Amino acid sequence: MHDPKDTKSSDPRDTIITPLRVTAGKEGHASSDGREKSLQPYAAVILALVILIAGGLWLFSYLSKKPLAPDAVRNQQPVSEVKPQAQPASIPPHDTSRGDEQAQDAGRAKEYSEQKLADFLKIKKELDSKGAAEWGGDPYQQLLELSRAADASLMQEAYADAAAGYARASAAALSLKEGMPAVLHDMLDQGRRAIAEGNGKDAERFFRLALTIEPGNPAVLRDLERAKNCERVVQLVRSAARHEADSRLSRALEDYEEAVRLDPASEAAEAGSARVAGLIASRQFDELMAGGITALHENNYRQARALLLKARVIRPDSPEVRDALAQADAALKRMRIEELRTRADAAEQSEDWEQALDAYQDVLTLDGSIQFALQGKERALKRRKLEEGIKNYLAQPSLLEIDQSLNRAIALLDEARRAEPRGSRLSRLITGLDSLVTAARTTIAVILVSDGMTEVAVYRVGKLGRFQSRKLDLRPGTYTVTGSRAGYKDVRHTLSIRPDSTALHLTVACNEKI
Repeated sequence: MHDPKDTKSSDPRDTIITPLRVTAGKEGHASSDGREKSLQPYAAVILALVILIAGGLWLFSYLSKKPLAPDAVRNQQPVSEVKPQAQPASIPPHDTSRGDEQAQDAGRAKEYSEQKLADFLKIKKELDSKGAAEWGGDPYQQLLELSRAADASLMQEAYADAAAGYARASAAALSLKEGMPAVLHDMLDQGRRAIAEGNGKDAERFFRLALTIEPGNPAVLRDLERAKNCERVVQLVRSAARHEADSRLSRALEDYEEAVRLDPASEAAEAGSARVAGLIASRQFDELMAGGITALHENNYRQARALLLKARVIRPDSPEVRDALAQADAALKRMRIEELRTRADAAEQSEDWEQALDAYQDVLTLDGSIQFALQGKERALKRRKLEEGIKNYLAQPSLLEIDQSLNRAIALLDEARRAEPRGSRLSRLITGLDSLVTAARTTIAVILVSDGMTEVAVYRVGKLGRFQSRKLDLRPGTYTVTGSRAGYKDVRHTLSIRPDSTALHLTVACNEKI
């Protein structure tokens, strides 16, 4: 039989299942010893019962709060098999195979506790990489305390305690990790509140902590830049607010715009800038409208329109601007029409029908229903056509040599003489055309001499036959005279008659035999 001390040192369960609350058991034992002195006959029985009860209670409490590793639990003997250490006589005889099994259980318990340590260190490393030591606060300190307690248990080879401690530390670390988005959000909120308050240092601190959780976050980086200017921005916003309260709107707008330039994300600066700009615009609108209405009443329609157009830029949908502009435009339209009418009348008086036509066309562009412009356009077109026709004959008098052309010229001349008003310009044209028509209608005596054997013909006049002499009265122009005779070569002559020509003689005879 082995010494009980040897059995205790070789059984791994004695390392794992150590009554942590044995103090309470010992106090019960001391109390029993007191009773033993007074009640000697019952001492042995009471001692055994106390030890057995204390051991069972401790084991129940220990296993409920500190579960063993899976392998240790599988190999753990039932509580009823545990013998009180105070009674060495009850310890079973030493069993070598049982000692090996217990050693294996201890090894597995150690391995399990070390795995829990590794799990914890992995999560902690991740937290540390995110700067948890700076922002973790009490939760981070608590997980450190849990890990240090587990470390102590591991050093004491209390592997079940160590495993349980590392598990609790890992749970705390995981909870802290899962809370990082909320921590990040809270830091951003605090940083932005600090910006709004002009506390740049606190804002920078919060944003830098946020960057430890989420390095390179664009929003955080932008906010960090904002923090650098926030104190100046707050000063500018406050200064602008004072100017605004004193109705120094231009100064207020300058400060707000400078604040926006330094921090485009500043809601206070942006809102203030928009508000003051609106107040300035409203003031400008009122001034422009007042000036425009005054100009309307003074019949200064061009100035009124210029002011009202500026007002419309500020408030494009303003019905007041629309109505006032309509009045100004209508008045300006009437003025323009009258200006064009005056121009057209002057052009007619000077017989500049091209300019008159342009003026009437401009009026009709403004209002196609205006009668004086419709009538004036028709009159100008007619007179322009009349003058162009006369000028054409004056430039090409030879056209009058053709009978049809001469007849058209005569009709054109009659139309010109009926035209009203007749100014000096038209009179000169009539005189010129009349002279040409008169000359074209005046005949010139032409004496044709032949041999009585030649057949004579004059184009535009007709066949004259054989004769010795023949007189023709021909209008100015160019004529072709031909002669033919059997057995003789034909002859051809060109006869040109000008209005200023005197009597002409022409011999037409075929004398050259074939």
